[in-house]
Amino acid sequence: MSGIFLTADQAAKRLDLHPKTVRRLIREKRLRAHKIGKSWRILASDLEAFAGATREDNSVNIRVTTVIELAPISDTSASTLANRLTALVHGRGASTPAHLSSAYDPADNQLKVVFIAPPSDSSAFLSALNVMAQDL
Repeated sequence: MSGIFLTADQAAKRLDLHPKTVRRLIREKRLRAHKIGKSWRILASDLEAFAGATREDNSVNIRVTTVIELAPISDTSASTLANRLTALVHGRGASTPAHLSSAYDPADNQLKVVFIAPPSDSSAFLSALNVMAQDL
C-alpha cells in the first residue's frame, strides 16, 4: 500500500480533514507531496508517516532494478521526461536511497531509464512515469 499515490481529496478522506487543509499542509511543506501535472499526489507511505502510523522494521532489504525503454520519443521529450523523473526521485526525501539513470539513443529515438529502489518506491515510480509519459 505504501507505493500508492493518492490525490489530495483521497488523503483528506483518510485523515478526516477538508481537502483545502491537506493542500495547505502541502503548501506549508508539512505534508510531503509530488506535483504531477497540475495536481498534487501524496504517497500513501508519506501520508502514514504524517499521520504517525508506526511500522516494525523487521524486513529484509529488498531492492528492485527496473529497466524501462520508451520509443519512439523525441530528444526534447526525452530530456523533459528525464528531468522530471530526476526531480521526482531526488525530491522524494525517502529514507532508503534510490538510483536513477537515463540515456537517450537518437539513432533509435529511444530513452532507456534504469531505476533501482525498494519495491514500493519502484511501484510509485512506475505509476508516476506512466502519468508523465501520457503528458508528452
